[in-house]
Amino acid sequence: MDIDKYIASGILELYVSGALPAAEQAEVHALVQKHPELEAEAARIEQAFKAMAEARASVQPIGAPRVIGKTKSSPKWFTYGGWAAATLATIGLISLFVERSELQLSVEQLEQQEILLESELESQRASNILTSSLLDALRAPGVEKIPLAGQGNYANTYAAVYWNAEQQTLYLDVNGLPEAPQGMQYQLWSLKLDPLSPQSLGVLEQSKDDLNLYVIENEFDTEAYGITLEPEGGSESPTLENLYVLGAVSTTP
Repeated sequence: MDIDKYIASGILELYVSGALPAAEQAEVHALVQKHPELEAEAARIEQAFKAMAEARASVQPIGAPRVIGKTKSSPKWFTYGGWAAATLATIGLISLFVERSELQLSVEQLEQQEILLESELESQRASNILTSSLLDALRAPGVEKIPLAGQGNYANTYAAVYWNAEQQTLYLDVNGLPEAPQGMQYQLWSLKLDPLSPQSLGVLEQSKDDLNLYVIENEFDTEAYGITLEPEGGSESPTLENLYVLGAVSTTP
């Protein structure tokens, strides 16, 4: 907690004068009890209020008759007038602190909004840079696109692999796959077809953006790529009844 900032907000003046709502008054009271610095500042403010009120009460109005000595019949309106003036001054001071607190809150809210906007802009800039970088990688010379077509009951699904043989890196686009059910994950396989020999290239974590692109290293001699739906964490071998998409690597040199 920033004690200096809290004191500068003016809330302690409102607390001492009892101008806060009951719930907020209780919250500030708890903080004052917890932090000696706040307790000392609250005591100082209280003394200042009392001193101001007493000073106001001790001033007689101009032209008022002087009272010599104390008698039971001494008029009391001077005291009442002094306390009334002190009360009005205190109310004015409270209003000033309320306005200052509201202004402080408005400034802080604007600062928070500015920070949030800057963060969003920075995130968007980073996303644009990433998108541009990925598109450049997909369009690089020598990158082969391998369409993965839907299979069996999943004929309406699709995906694509962009294979960079020089870097042994593939870019997997799964925009054509539905979101995996709870407790399940898609798993990518490198396949040798004769005989069928699958090698796992890993499970696909849930994408956090709209690109649905994965960058995966592949050191296997791959003849085809397939994606199956497996229990969360993946399987040692593909569940063929859950084979969603399959695509063969071009044999053209």
